[in-house]
Parts: sequence; C-alpha cells; structure tokens
Amino acid sequence: MKKQMISDVYFITPQIVENKDNKFLKFKGVFQRADTINENGRIYPKKVLEKALNEFKNRIKEGRAVGTIEHPSDGKTKAYEISHKITDIYMNEQGDVIGEAIVIETSKGKELKALLEAGVSIGISSRGFGSMKPVEKDGRTIYEVQEDFQLETFDVVYDPSTPGAFAGVAESKEDKKMEEKVKQLEEQLKKLQEEKDKELKQKLEDFAQKLTEAVNKKLEQDTDIRAILTLEAVARVLSPVV
Repeated sequence: MKKQMISDVYFITPQIVENKDNKFLKFKGVFQRADTINENGRIYPKKVLEKALNEFKNRIKEGRAVGTIEHPSDGKTKAYEISHKITDIYMNEQGDVIGEAIVIETSKGKELKALLEAGVSIGISSRGFGSMKPVEKDGRTIYEVQEDFQLETFDVVYDPSTPGAFAGVAESKEDKKMEEKVKQLEEQLKKLQEEKDKELKQKLEDFAQKLTEAVNKKLEQDTDIRAILTLEAVARVLSPVV
C-alpha cells in the first residue's frame, strides 16, 4: 500500500507552568486516541499507535520532537517554522495518548503564545505517514491505519473543516477535500458502469429479438424444416413409451 500523510485533530486547554527562572507556556491534553473511530472515519489500532509512540519517544529524548503552526505543505518540518516542543507523551489504559509540550520563543512560537494567552482555542493535530486499509465496521466503511505508520510530530492547527470540531476530533481541510474528490470519482465510475451495463443489456435483447424473428421467418418459408422439427418433437414425446 502507498504511504500518505495522515493527520487527525484534538482540541486541548493550555496551561501555564513555571520552570525555574523562566516561564513557559505549556499545553497538555489528549493528542491522539487508540481503537476509536474518529470523525475522519479512521481508526488507529492500539498496537500500531504504541509502536509509533515508542519510536517518537526517541525524538523527545534527542530534543527533536518539535512541531509547527499548521501542517507544512510537504509534510516536512523546517527550522524557521517551529513553534513548540513536545516534552512528554504516553498512552493511558483507556487508549488516550496524553501529550505535553512547551511553546518555544521563536517567531512562530511567539505568535502561538499570543494566541494561547488570549484564550484562543487550538487543536493538536498528529502528523505522520503510512498506509490505510478500508474495513467494514458497524455497517460502514472505515479506514484502519496500518503498521507501517510513522509518527512525525504533533502540530498546532486552528481552522478545522468539520463543524463543531472544537468539541472533539476534526479533520483537516486537505483530508476533507480529498475525501470529497474520491467520493465524486466513485459516483462517476458507478454511474458509468451502470450506463455500460444498461447499454450491453439492451444490445443483447435486440440481438435475441432479431435472432428469434429470423428463425421464425425461416421456419415459415421452409415447410420441410418445420415438418422435421415437428416429427422430432413427437418422437421425443413418444420415446419413453417405445
């Protein structure tokens, strides 16, 4: 399966904490959730998410677990876009991924800090790459994230495309547009197939009708053939008696 960028949004309430002589703005909350169908129609199996988190913890130890405001268009983090640093992450017994991050005093970080201090609600969106497999669950098709999923980081986003997303999970605009295009394409293909099936059925019916008319016409013109067919029919009826 082809890998693609996968992102899902959760909204959290930031907290300000003291750190010796410096004051950092820290936000903490549910960054992801395992074994739960989100509003994107995706599900992250617990073992898939655990594996991705264990690998991501190495980035935290190395000080490379940083994120940006909004997802980079190419999915790659640039130094000049960094706004925050993830300092801790773990999964609880319920499958909730609890994350913690601090705002860095970069130009983007200052913008983020200003938004948070003004009480602006933000979303934390996981950014990763992997493949998804469509599966049937509870009478609908959902997409299960596969074991090749690699978690890149968690970015801060503001404008989710799903109404009411500030109450929970939302999908990014890019995801929504892509899903709409896929649905449109599926509908067009279905309509085209129906038209082809209808056209083929009509052609077969026309052919059968013409063939029947030709046979009947031939029988009407050739009395010998009709007589032979009649005798054969009588013979088939009498054969069990003989």
